[in-house]
Amino acid sequence: MGCGTTVTESNMGMVRDIVLARLKELDWSHYKLVEEAHKRGVGRANVYAFLASDREASVSSMEVLMEVLGLSIVVSGRPSVTASRTPAVLRKKKAR
Repeated sequence: MGCGTTVTESNMGMVRDIVLARLKELDWSHYKLVEEAHKRGVGRANVYAFLASDREASVSSMEVLMEVLGLSIVVSGRPSVTASRTPAVLRKKKAR
């Protein structure tokens, strides 16, 4: 899938469920995810609509949401999602 490609609705529901579960695990509000994704170029309304099941998200937007939450999508045969211990927004950058 290339940039801007839309995930199928069946996959979208699975990804949405994973995103919502990760938000709960991290004790994050929808607002926190929206603001962090917005800093990386994803529209606020798009994230809220995705979380509410009102709109599909592009692959590039999904990648940003996953990165913010410390998740990654592995595509080889069947898609799976893995979680790092710390979301991208909480990782400290190494000093040079």
